[in-house]
Amino acid sequence: MLRVGAAVLRTDEEEGWVLDRVTGVAGSGEKTQVSFAHATRSVDQVHVAAGASSSRGAPPLHDLARLSDAHEAVVLQHLRDAYHSGRCVLKVGDDMHVSINPYTSDLPGGPLYGIPALEPGAPVEDALGEEHPGQAALAARRRILAGGAGTCFLMTGESGSGKTEATRGILALFSGLAGGGTGEAPDAAVSPIVTDNSSRFGKRVTVRFSRATGAVSGTRHRAFLLEASRVLAHGASERSFHVTVVGEKAAAGGALFLAGNLLVEALGCAKTERNDNSSRFGKRVTVRFSRATGAVSGTRHRAFLLEASRVLAHGASERSFHAFYAIFRGPPALKARLLGENARPHDFPCLNPGASNLCRGVDDAEVYRNVAAGLSAFGVPEAEQADRFWAVVACVLHLSKVTFSEAPAKRKGGVVLQTGGGGCSVDDMAPVEAAARALGTAPGVLAALLTTSTATIRAGNPAAPAEVITSRHSAAKAAAVRDGLAVGLYQALLEWVIALVNAGSADEKLEQRLADRPDELAAFADGGWRAPEGPAVDLVDLFGFEDFAPRNHLEQLLVNYANERLQAFHYQQRLRGPHFRREIVSCGRKL
Repeated sequence: MLRVGAAVLRTDEEEGWVLDRVTGVAGSGEKTQVSFAHATRSVDQVHVAAGASSSRGAPPLHDLARLSDAHEAVVLQHLRDAYHSGRCVLKVGDDMHVSINPYTSDLPGGPLYGIPALEPGAPVEDALGEEHPGQAALAARRRILAGGAGTCFLMTGESGSGKTEATRGILALFSGLAGGGTGEAPDAAVSPIVTDNSSRFGKRVTVRFSRATGAVSGTRHRAFLLEASRVLAHGASERSFHVTVVGEKAAAGGALFLAGNLLVEALGCAKTERNDNSSRFGKRVTVRFSRATGAVSGTRHRAFLLEASRVLAHGASERSFHAFYAIFRGPPALKARLLGENARPHDFPCLNPGASNLCRGVDDAEVYRNVAAGLSAFGVPEAEQADRFWAVVACVLHLSKVTFSEAPAKRKGGVVLQTGGGGCSVDDMAPVEAAARALGTAPGVLAALLTTSTATIRAGNPAAPAEVITSRHSAAKAAAVRDGLAVGLYQALLEWVIALVNAGSADEKLEQRLADRPDELAAFADGGWRAPEGPAVDLVDLFGFEDFAPRNHLEQLLVNYANERLQAFHYQQRLRGPHFRREIVSCGRKL
């Protein structure tokens, strides 16, 4: 029953639902006319919510499952109030979180997904807020360590809503806990009479630095003269070895999979209209834990649905993948060798000349450093990174500058006998030569690959020599071959990086086998290696809903559809849970 002075939630064309006050009620039934304090147009729906008059300014609940009124208007109003109060992440029950990206890290409670500094011995759960996504991640880890099943976290939503940041935050949390437990202090040190932390072995640590950036480019540990007798016995006032060395190894492993994640993101993330760091591919990261120590025992990356068309072009207010811009912020010698001393992003058509190449939310120099550090961490020395990684990026850029022209028509006596019968030719060989240098092949070989195709025909007699027929491409077909080569090279680079990251988590015996048989590295591109079997935490980050102008292309349509199907599957699984069955809630038709 509406009455004058009542606080209600009404529909609004711009805001969806807004809080307002009834100023007049006239008529009854279907002819009832209601006026509001702030409405200037007709109102479609009104919802009277309990406590609506006091909702503005009231501290929002941390858990949306505790709302007494679950109407759409109430939920949206609660999210709006939480956002304006600086609480941009709310939970729904124990295993679901809703986040609203504030596009800033300057929040009252600190960074949105940040991991706070811990006091020695303090459980990390106590330092995280009740609604922090890390709470659900830690709960999943505890279940695994207690012998329970694994958990899959599904990150879905609009582009720019914070899915990639949430994934990165959870990985950072697992990395920080790599030393074991849930924040507990490690076991006591070895205790000889003089000191409580005596090294009972010798060690040599080699640290190498990048001359270009000054950052650590690699480390190597060697141990010698271990006091092996302490394994069997020790003095009355002493102790045997502790497990800190396990923690150090696990911490290094945690940092390794964080480096791998940043390396993959450099190739798969780009600026869109809504998001400066949008994942333009889907990824699934599997994290497994040691039940003995609680440390990360292995990770595995898989990538799917890469937005391959972005390699060739992008919107006017967008950018291509971050790696294409990072190469310009690397060492001057690298840029001069692969692109040219005075090369700029707008020189390359695939980076859309005329479009803005600036991105406030991404530091291209930092992206380059992350790639260099990640490659070093996974066994690619700095001296080899230009040829094994950046040369492919440069080749794709140079290919975008290659253009073709049709061969002149054949004439006889003023009559056109054949149009384009000679195929096409390359307009300017300079970009072909640059791309060929990057690939390590001859310019003539690359030009022939782009402009011709060959077919081998064998006669009925197997002993007869095969006949090779070469046909020349039209300019349109040559351009299609060029684009296909560029996309194929970039996808192959991403697959190689994922294979490198997955192989980096393997044990020493497998690493030695890969060193002896480098061809086996390809098996890691699709997550072929598995960490020790058992329950795991899976993080599925699918790039988000977008509505590109003037229309969505096929890739984005498939991504939007995949998001809808995954969300529908998630909700149906939740509605089949025991809490909903007790309240006789139907989950609807099956997918």
